[in-house]
Amino acid sequence: GGVIDDDDAQQLLHDNAMKLYQEAAMEQNIFAELARVDCSEHIKKKNGFSYLSWPFAVKKLREHCPDATWEVKRNDNGEPFFVTQCGFFVEVAVTVNGVTLSQIHPVLDSRNKPIDNPNAFQVNASIQRCLVKAIALHGLGLSIYDGEDVPQEVAAERKAEAEKPITAEQAGYL
Repeated sequence: GGVIDDDDAQQLLHDNAMKLYQEAAMEQNIFAELARVDCSEHIKKKNGFSYLSWPFAVKKLREHCPDATWEVKRNDNGEPFFVTQCGFFVEVAVTVNGVTLSQIHPVLDSRNKPIDNPNAFQVNASIQRCLVKAIALHGLGLSIYDGEDVPQEVAAERKAEAEKPITAEQAGYL
């Protein structure tokens, strides 16, 4: 029947708790994995600002998390932007392993100044920037927005490698 005894109930509680712990650990591992991806070769610079190209961000996200999805949020009229007292904004939500994180981004020009009356191209460019930032919330390229071009772990590995003594074999090539 449908009645379970205390031992079965305890086992069920234990199993459910372990499943939750494993899911939490997996999500943390996915974040750590994505945060370790070296994006430095793909950082673009424009007017003094560093950014990651959206095709690279999407490619890396899908390589590490093939089930990841994203959604461009729309206003009540179905348009992919929002108009506020502060200006025009776009929003993109990215879902990785069932965790959805959303990023809101103003519609900006190439100098990172808000645009009063954006055209379709400018809205689309802001959606792509917003997508990259929403992906970064899951770890990929996050260090770029902290003023770093390379994740700290990768920088530490490169520094350690550079500080190693030169071997006799390497010296033969000098």
